[in-house]
Amino acid sequence: MIKTVLRTFAAITVLVIVILALMIFLPSHGEIKTVRITRQMSLHQISEKLTQKELLRSPFLFIIITRISGHERNLKAGLYEIPVKGSPYQVFQKLVSGKTAVVRITIPEGWSSREIAQLMERKDLCSRENFLTVVAQKSLEGFLFPNTYFIPSEFSPESITQIFVKEFHNIWRPEWNERAKQMRFTQKEILTLASIIERETNLDEEKPIISSVYHHRLRRGMRLEADPTVLYAVQSWHKPVTSRLLHTVSPYNTYLHRGLPPGPICNPGAKSIMAALYPAKTNYLFFVADGNGAHIFSRSLAEHNSARNMVKTRKERSI
Repeated sequence: MIKTVLRTFAAITVLVIVILALMIFLPSHGEIKTVRITRQMSLHQISEKLTQKELLRSPFLFIIITRISGHERNLKAGLYEIPVKGSPYQVFQKLVSGKTAVVRITIPEGWSSREIAQLMERKDLCSRENFLTVVAQKSLEGFLFPNTYFIPSEFSPESITQIFVKEFHNIWRPEWNERAKQMRFTQKEILTLASIIERETNLDEEKPIISSVYHHRLRRGMRLEADPTVLYAVQSWHKPVTSRLLHTVSPYNTYLHRGLPPGPICNPGAKSIMAALYPAKTNYLFFVADGNGAHIFSRSLAEHNSARNMVKTRKERSI
């Protein structure tokens, strides 16, 4: 009888040990989720956050393992990729190792710093506000070069912007400095013009032509009257450009102010920068969207008004 009880007890003990071992050590291969751990979080707060995201098989065992190992204060901050229902030991090892995620992001040509900041927040790299603070402090609008990047999740907003700016300097050719100097433009002024060109058209073949229009208007002392500058001023690319909107009080409004705006309105790609530096040889002073993604260019106001009326009539007929 006693032997039977002992054998049963031993079997139960072994079973419990096996179950605990599986719970603690058996790794999960489920769906991968991301979770950000901050320096301010306590062990219990970390456990709660992991549990809320269904990343811990046993929060209790995770806390026990961390405390017994003496690593309670050694869990590294950062963004981690962890499988759903991860084993306590698997998650513990991840947080102690500090092997944080590398986040892939793509900045499209023509995005403003506000749009990039929203992307940073969506990717859980940093807050929108912190990113924009760095951009404003260092006047980086226009220098955040559009490309695909792989960002270590522990990077600060300062470090992230440095990556984008470094890429800008990598693509900026030495001969462009001399070209800008010949044109009596600074690098920032070229970027400002390039940013307007970038927002005006998606067609690479049109960019040098649009550039020529703006160069002609600048030389003649005409206002640029570029819609994207007004939309940048009101912080929305998608608002209808109404007569009221064109009277928005802002130094960026090129309907109210002559010359270039104070700085870039977006972050242009290389082709828009080249277009600003090497405009096409034309006599155009005006252009209007044709409704199909391209533009109609005109040499005089009369031609321009005729083109506008033609586009308007075409739109009315299609309704």
